[in-house]
Amino acid sequence: MIKLINVNKYFFKNKANQNQVCKNINLEFEEKGFVVILGSSGSGKTTLLNVLSGMDKFDDGTLIFKEEKFEKYNSKKWDTIRNCKIGYIFQNYNLFKEQTVYQNIELVLKMNGVILKEEIDRIVDYLLESVGMKDYENRLVKQLSGGQQQRIGFARALSKNPDLILADEPTGNLDGKTTIELMDILKSISNEKLVIMVTHEQALAEFYADRIIEVENGRVVSDKENIKSKKLSITQEQIIYLKDYEKNGTNLDNIGITKYSDSVDVNKQIKIDVIDKQDTIYLKVRTNGSKRIKYIDTDSEIELLNESSKNAVKINKPFNFKSLSPSDVSEKRSVITISDSFKLALRKVNVLSYGGKMLFLVLALVGVIISISSGLLAETYRDENVITDESRNYINVVTPKIDYEDILALEDLDGVEQVMFINEEFDFLMSSNKYYSISNSIKVNAYPIDIKFLDESKLIVGDIPSGYGIVIDKIVADKIIEDNSYRGINSYSDILNSSFKLQTSGSDTDMSLDNSIQFPITGIVNDNSKSVWMAEELIYSFITPLIVDYHIFEDNFTITSGELPSTYRELIINTNSHYIYNGELPSLIGMTTGEYTVSGLFKYIKDDQEYLFSNTNVTTLEFLKHDLFGWAYYYDNEFNFFIYSNDIEETIYMLNDMGYEASSYYLSEVERSRIFKIEENANIFVLSIGGIVISAISMFFIMRSSLISRVYEVSIYRSLGASKREIRKMFIVEIFITTSLSSIIGFIAMSLLLIQVQSSVDININIVHFTFATLSMGIIGLYLLNIIFGLIPINILLSKT
Repeated sequence: MIKLINVNKYFFKNKANQNQVCKNINLEFEEKGFVVILGSSGSGKTTLLNVLSGMDKFDDGTLIFKEEKFEKYNSKKWDTIRNCKIGYIFQNYNLFKEQTVYQNIELVLKMNGVILKEEIDRIVDYLLESVGMKDYENRLVKQLSGGQQQRIGFARALSKNPDLILADEPTGNLDGKTTIELMDILKSISNEKLVIMVTHEQALAEFYADRIIEVENGRVVSDKENIKSKKLSITQEQIIYLKDYEKNGTNLDNIGITKYSDSVDVNKQIKIDVIDKQDTIYLKVRTNGSKRIKYIDTDSEIELLNESSKNAVKINKPFNFKSLSPSDVSEKRSVITISDSFKLALRKVNVLSYGGKMLFLVLALVGVIISISSGLLAETYRDENVITDESRNYINVVTPKIDYEDILALEDLDGVEQVMFINEEFDFLMSSNKYYSISNSIKVNAYPIDIKFLDESKLIVGDIPSGYGIVIDKIVADKIIEDNSYRGINSYSDILNSSFKLQTSGSDTDMSLDNSIQFPITGIVNDNSKSVWMAEELIYSFITPLIVDYHIFEDNFTITSGELPSTYRELIINTNSHYIYNGELPSLIGMTTGEYTVSGLFKYIKDDQEYLFSNTNVTTLEFLKHDLFGWAYYYDNEFNFFIYSNDIEETIYMLNDMGYEASSYYLSEVERSRIFKIEENANIFVLSIGGIVISAISMFFIMRSSLISRVYEVSIYRSLGASKREIRKMFIVEIFITTSLSSIIGFIAMSLLLIQVQSSVDININIVHFTFATLSMGIIGLYLLNIIFGLIPINILLSKT
């Protein structure tokens, strides 16, 4: 089941106080059996157990847990394994003390898909009866003794019916009777499961274990099969074996008194007064020798057995795992539900200290500050912001006749990211769902940009494509909706269900799959430019007539004869090409861009469908660019093209200095539209930034304070198999509620007040401006800001094992 190969574990590795606690451990554990790891305190046995459970990471070596092989720590996989396959019995119990016994076990059952209450009740009853805690399910854990809490820890560990039981000094805080009872259960379990127990009690190991591993100073010094030759000698204070004592009996007036004694003091006297009054027995006991007097009734934990202690120990107490098998199991549930997180967060808010309430007040004031700042900024920029649909990164270059290689050489210049052999917007075809009888494509006019230059942070809808998908700007998307609502395109979702269409044969209205290739629109960004982003080879495949780059076909492209073009003016044609006449492959074909030599044939088959690309030919990206370059010169002796740059002003200055005619449509628009100066709004920016900083710091300290009080709770969830994502979810809910009850209230209240005050003034003076968009952005921004900074202390904690 488990194998450790040369496993090493350090504390404070590579530091002055480095301590190696596991040294070259090589162990293998079978599917079942009782294995005891013996060792003194500080020998590394508990650390070894934590490595086996994935609660701690090892530094070197290999650990194999069933089908999973670990050469480095993977917290996500270990969380799943610990949730489903490992039951851990902790020395310090790790129970939720403010919850009931029932709730502690119910949590684990729900994690493993048991959700029917009757099934949970049945399993909890069986487990509690097995560990001697029947009728305790409604007790709060904090009301139980240490021994009783350890029994509940046993029951919880067994509840998931795990493949592996790990027990860390499980009897360290137990009396003799409870020790034997629970050890009997573990022994019974080991007949079906693997039980690994850490202890320093030699007697327990020699009596119960099938195998004993001794650890000393981080090393395995002994690993042997245990031959049970010794009896177990453990004092059970809760059991009194009557046959071990001297017995004397007395009968007086219908009162039978039997004395059992191990005392050698012949002078000890016991005087008992018995009063029988109104069905109540009163006892007065006096003795000259005993220090304590205990009364035994039906509720007492002390048990009287009419037998000798010599034959009292019975092992292999039966435990039936079939009783843990529910009749109905759903998908494994989240350890921490959203509902539970809300309840916990509200409870935390309700018991905030004076300092916590003051931080809430600070956050509310931050909301007020950001509301004022948002209104002022919106009014300052309203109808005055620079609005242009030109691409902000394209530089337009005009040059007289020049060699192709000289143009490509411009990419070697600082500031020039890419040379694009286009000089204007392009009309793309977009396919949407067929709407009534309308089937022709939609024309989309935009600047094509290589997707490697897309700023992913500006994505507002959808996803960044992993293949030949397309991302469009919000300006383009809004224009599509505006012009095509009659076709059923009314939202961004409708656009994301559409695609760009590369016509390969037939007409634009031809809906047959084998006449065009569809490239999905995967996302929409807010770049404030009339642009679409796609792979470079896809751009040239769209804008070059009848010729495409073979890469866009991906794995569906097959060369049936010949080879890819190796020189300029070579093509591969489709097996269904109209250039093929009577089965003969032409050696030369002519098109608007010139004459081409045919170097081979290709097929395009996708989903068992062969596409009839009768008008489409294939070459490489390099030759596509060359064709476009040559085609431009066919009509004009000068070449007009774009350069993509992230610093257009500096690059334009450099190109003009080199003798090129370089300009930017975007800069021209900005220069004409710019009517205000940044310094006029400096005070507003300072106010906004100050509010943001105060909010971030306040939320950080609120969550840090909350976390400090909940480290124990977080550690329990993690030990049970809760993932880091679920822990973050719990705290995100708390941040959400904290923000809602502070910053958002301040933001909304001040925004409404400003709107009301401004609307009530007779003079038409606009100081602030609020729209649904600005209010929404302010609220969302506050939530995101507080979540990001509130999660910093949580992430610091979760970075540890």
